[in-house]
Amino acid sequence: MIKAAFFDIDGTILSHSQRKVPDSTLKAITMMQEKGIKVYIATGRHVLEINDLDFRGIEFDGYVALNGSLLLDHNRNVEMYIPFEPNDKEILVRLFHEADYAVMLVSMNEFFMNTVTPQTLKACKALNLEIPEEKPWNGEEIISAVAYFSEEEEKEFQAHLTDHVVMVRWNPYGVDVAPVCQEQRELGLEGKPYGLYLMGKKHGFSQDEMIAFGDSQNDESMLRYAKIGVAMGNATEGAKAAADYVTDDIDEHGIWNAAIHFGLIDGEKL
Repeated sequence: MIKAAFFDIDGTILSHSQRKVPDSTLKAITMMQEKGIKVYIATGRHVLEINDLDFRGIEFDGYVALNGSLLLDHNRNVEMYIPFEPNDKEILVRLFHEADYAVMLVSMNEFFMNTVTPQTLKACKALNLEIPEEKPWNGEEIISAVAYFSEEEEKEFQAHLTDHVVMVRWNPYGVDVAPVCQEQRELGLEGKPYGLYLMGKKHGFSQDEMIAFGDSQNDESMLRYAKIGVAMGNATEGAKAAADYVTDDIDEHGIWNAAIHFGLIDGEKL
C-alpha cells in the first residue's frame, strides 16, 4: 500500500511548455491527498526558488530540496540541512574565485555567481530559469553549489572535489554540488533517496510504501529507491531505465495516468 508520493518539480509536475502545473496533475495530486496519501516535493531546487513557484494551491506535506541535503516541513521551515565539511567549503570557494568554471555558491538566503558562461545560458533556457546575476560571495555559510559545464568537463571538475561531495547532473550543462554526511555514506543513500528516507522515518512510512515521479538524471536514484519509480514520458533515457514504469508526457496527463495505473486514485486514463 502506497502511503507517500514524491514528485520532482521541473518536467514532472511543472510543465515548461504550459508554464504551470497541468490541470490533470493538480487533480491527481489533490485526489491522492483526499485518499490519505502524503505528497512531497523532491527537487534539486532551493527553498528560495520553491517559494517563487505557483503550485496552484497544492499544500505539500514536506519538501526534499537541494537533492536531499535540505529538508523543509509543510510550512517550508528548515528541518535539516547537511553542511559542507570545512575543507570542501574551501575548495568550492577557491573554484568560485578562480572562475575557470561558472560556479554558483548557495547559502540559506542568497545565490552568489562568479561568472555567466554560454553553458549557464543554455542550462537556464532549458528550464525557463532566470539567468543568474554575477554576485561575489559574502562569506555566508554555503549549503550547496551549482556548476555549469558540459558532461565532457565533469571529470575534470570532479577531480577537484573530495569523496564527501557528490555531483548530480540535472541538465546537459548544469550540475548540483552537494555535501554527503556520514549517515548517507553508511546507508548508501546519496542524493534524493536520503531525503525520502528521512521523511519516511519522521512521518511513519517505509521505503516499500513510497512512489516517486521524476524525469531527469538527478531523479534516477530516487526512482530506484522508492517501491515504485515512475518516469515521465518526457524523461531522459537514464531516468526511464531507472524506473519501474514509464508514464505519458507531462503535457499528456502523465501523472494522472500513472496514478490511475497504480490504483492511487479512481477514474479513467486520459
